[in-house]
Amino acid sequence: MGAAAGAQLCSPVLASETNSYKPNRFSGQTLNLLWPSDYMGLDAPIDFLPEFTKKTGIKIDVTRIPYTEIKEKIISGTSDSSTKFDVFAYIAPWKTELFTKNCIADLGPMFKDPSISDPNYDFEDLIPGFVVNSCLTGGRKGYLEGDQAKLVGIPRGMETSILAYKKDIFSRNDLKVPASYTEFRSVLKALSLKAKVPAMTARLKPGHHCVHSWLLHFNPLNGVFFDDNWQTRINEQPGVEAVNFLKLVAETGVPNLQTFGFAENQSEFITGKSAMYLDSTGIISALNLPKYSAVKNNVGYALHPRGSKYSSAMAGFACGISPKSQKQQAAFVFLQWLTNKEQDIKFTRAGVQSNRRSTLASKDLLAEIPYLEILRKQLLMANPDWRPMIAQWDTINIDYLGKAIPEVINGTKAAQAAMNDCATGINALMRKNGY
Repeated sequence: MGAAAGAQLCSPVLASETNSYKPNRFSGQTLNLLWPSDYMGLDAPIDFLPEFTKKTGIKIDVTRIPYTEIKEKIISGTSDSSTKFDVFAYIAPWKTELFTKNCIADLGPMFKDPSISDPNYDFEDLIPGFVVNSCLTGGRKGYLEGDQAKLVGIPRGMETSILAYKKDIFSRNDLKVPASYTEFRSVLKALSLKAKVPAMTARLKPGHHCVHSWLLHFNPLNGVFFDDNWQTRINEQPGVEAVNFLKLVAETGVPNLQTFGFAENQSEFITGKSAMYLDSTGIISALNLPKYSAVKNNVGYALHPRGSKYSSAMAGFACGISPKSQKQQAAFVFLQWLTNKEQDIKFTRAGVQSNRRSTLASKDLLAEIPYLEILRKQLLMANPDWRPMIAQWDTINIDYLGKAIPEVINGTKAAQAAMNDCATGINALMRKNGY
């Protein structure tokens, strides 16, 4: 199911009354918000918080920490009867664990409550794939849509992958932007050998960074991570082809790609010499900074190249409410404001990833921000099941794939052998955990 399909599979039952929504009755309350400090795409919403306080009288006290520390902060800050944070941002893979540990609330009942459910919110306007990926738990596979699925968050800071390239380098060397993986490989080699520039940047640091980059290619190459019996298939052709593609990226890129994480990857494309970038649409937010205006004008965007099929990443942030909060109603009012149509347009103008279909269809915005049309098309191809979102993912991500992929890139192990060994370990892990 693509990001723009299946809205009926993830929509909650909404309140039918429209005249009892009075958010000002929570005026004077203060909500404690836990927010990432190191994700540029979520900086802009913080700047707009005074508008919410002016409108509702609800104050927001913000704590910002690195996003990798947020999950532990949520869990450790939640006791049997209380919580330190009323509202928090979280990344999609954490949703099921947080719900299982009673650290994130079911929003379904809140949407049914006419006293706190905004009648103008329009839930179905949210990009459905973003909702499925980041906000549903208990459905198909335990983390997708379905009759038993619970809605535990609302997307804010979700993203897909997109190809960005330096226009001058491609024009000067008479190169065509790749539309397929066959062309992609040829262009990487041509940029390195003919243009004499690093072809593409990537985050290839061991651990979750290199796994993220591998998944970027595994999906369009028609990879299937687990079959219906939870047997991994990463050592089949798509998985092997994807890791060999990363080896080519490393061979044609800057020498230190294997030290790159998220920030280094973006920085290399913006301030370095690399000609291409294929990763998070967060690059758009980064390029909107005034200091990069000259670079921004030289950057073009294109669809993620087609492998065996079109597919692109689905990752990023959503926002949830603690079930132990004593201010859940005020928190729900805030969550709706943070993700409503009006704010989505404001945030999009500030360079934040759009989370609503109406924003991407706005003629005024399309004229003002041309890349939105590419983004709209890319989202039709984004895969809500881009990676497994199960409790074992962190172990698979860091201890198995995160160690196997660097062995191939370094040339210390052949791709097929590395993926075979990795698959054996992952299958043993899944059996140990009852899958």
